[in-house]
Amino acid sequence: MMNKKGDEKIMSVWNFLIWGVIGIAIVGGVYLIYSAEADVRELQAESLKNKVVDCFVVDGEISEGLFDDKFDIFSECNLDEKGFSGLKFYFRVSVFDFESGEELNERSEGDKDLEMQCSLGDDEQFARCSDGNLIFDYVGEDEIKKARIEIFAGSNNLGGKV
Repeated sequence: MMNKKGDEKIMSVWNFLIWGVIGIAIVGGVYLIYSAEADVRELQAESLKNKVVDCFVVDGEISEGLFDDKFDIFSECNLDEKGFSGLKFYFRVSVFDFESGEELNERSEGDKDLEMQCSLGDDEQFARCSDGNLIFDYVGEDEIKKARIEIFAGSNNLGGKV
């Protein structure tokens, strides 16, 4: 049998091929991870709704600020006014008398169009929303009454690349 030895010239081709496959796998993995987009609209809408509820409902009672037209919601609720002026967020808080159904007050900020977008369906281009109802006591005409609060929040902030 002849004395056969592995020559470095033949082995280096395979080494380059293996290193190339490993490099392509690493670059491909990094590209897949960093090209993923984060859609956080539903989470932002739910978070905005909870933040507004926490601002208007204090210790199980409706805050007096909800009925005051001079109430600065951005400073009192620690909300960023730039997000609302950029037409990416919207919220509406409506207070109704529980028994009569009469609307007592309504506060809203942001792009009202987001409320309509949420009612149209689950298209990828439309905003995502969160809503809820709460029942609380309030003092009206020297007696304690019940109020129903409707809270609606929407976000059209698409987020971005991770």
